[in-house]
Amino acid sequence: GETYKISILKGMPAADGSSLMAGYENEVSIPDYAPTVNFKTPGIYMALKGEKNVLLESVNLEKIKFAVNKIYDNNIVYYLNQSGMPSDVGIDLVEKEIQLNAEHNKLIESTISLKDLIGSDRGLFYLTVKSSEDGEQYYPYDSKLILSTDIGILAKQSSQGLAVWLNSLSDTSAVVNATVKVFTQTNQLIAQGISDEKGMVILKDLDFSGDKKPFVITAATENDLSFLEIQRNVLSESDFDIQGRPY
Repeated sequence: GETYKISILKGMPAADGSSLMAGYENEVSIPDYAPTVNFKTPGIYMALKGEKNVLLESVNLEKIKFAVNKIYDNNIVYYLNQSGMPSDVGIDLVEKEIQLNAEHNKLIESTISLKDLIGSDRGLFYLTVKSSEDGEQYYPYDSKLILSTDIGILAKQSSQGLAVWLNSLSDTSAVVNATVKVFTQTNQLIAQGISDEKGMVILKDLDFSGDKKPFVITAATENDLSFLEIQRNVLSESDFDIQGRPY
């Protein structure tokens, strides 16, 4: 946002031993930073019993529009196969204009509370943020997924089965009597079970060939829902000592 006068004096030496025969002057204008806004953190899990705060970073924006869409539970697999937010997987919950405490050409952080927007609702939400300033030539935009839940999922896959373990994110206690389902990438249900008193579900004798490869695990209670996208969250065993003790 500033203009500088650049002067190069006559006689300034060059690398080859020659020197500048005449002086040179010019003005150089440094433009303002382009308006930007984005979500600061990449994670999707939001504790159901937490403060439900989302952190934004922005530059040179006075006002933004913040929108929340809810994705239907039975459209999770369909959504994960898409790029962006298809219009037919959820419902518009709210769109809110927010005033920012912007400082010229400075990066600022803003905390947006979802408590007033989604309340105690659980499940998967698609958040978008964009500029709401009139006449803005450059249209900054960002989006992210938020999973509001108290169910944490751990899974271990063998050649013919799955072990799924459910724990509360707030106090690590076992999540009992939750319905666990396993879906393929084409949204076919290939296995399901009910978690026991340890929060465990053991799914045996599964056929993972062809189109039966597990893609998503969902866990649902009467008032909560969580999911685990298997391939995106897989942990390789190559960095761990998995040999075990001699037989």
